[in-house]
Amino acid sequence: MTINIPKAWERRFKEKINCQSMNLPLKMWLSSFLRVLDKNTIILDSGCGTGEKAYYIYKRGLKVIGIDSSASAIAFAKKNIHGPEFFKKDCIRTGFKPNSFGAIVSIAVLHCFMKRERLKYIRELRRLLSPGGYLFVLVLSSDDTTKSREKEIEKGTFIQSNGIPFHLFTNEEIVSLFNNFKIIELKHHKKKTDKGVMACYTLIMS
Repeated sequence: MTINIPKAWERRFKEKINCQSMNLPLKMWLSSFLRVLDKNTIILDSGCGTGEKAYYIYKRGLKVIGIDSSASAIAFAKKNIHGPEFFKKDCIRTGFKPNSFGAIVSIAVLHCFMKRERLKYIRELRRLLSPGGYLFVLVLSSDDTTKSREKEIEKGTFIQSNGIPFHLFTNEEIVSLFNNFKIIELKHHKKKTDKGVMACYTLIMS
């Protein structure tokens, strides 16, 4: 099944665009990652959406560049978020030079790709990360029950009503996917909510 994911995200942001909130756990996980970085580190927020995560990083005294495939999301970020730089770019084919970033943040991006695109995205992250740099990734876990699994389009990958897919990862999948990185930390997070169990993985790699 072929899905135009950038087009689906642009349609989603055109229909409804506002500041994407960061919950407290995400702030804690990201803050813990940022503390290990040198203040001169240039950070890429890959799949930055409307820019709130980039701004959170910027407010901690770090230089950050945010990229997203959605023109509407980037326009919103440039208008409402001051400090970080924002560019409309395909996260799989960024056009940046190799080893451009001392750190990369990828939050809730990888699980929105189909299998083939996930592999391409990870290769691009590897290409962009400088030697000795650090990568922070957050993805959905197969233990998550908050999303509808009615329509499975690939093994472990489902399609939402807005046309955007999501993949639910197992621990084994993650370790295999990032075999070209050194995994420093891999954590599994679960929380009961009114909609079910929210579950995700966070990784720190080099």
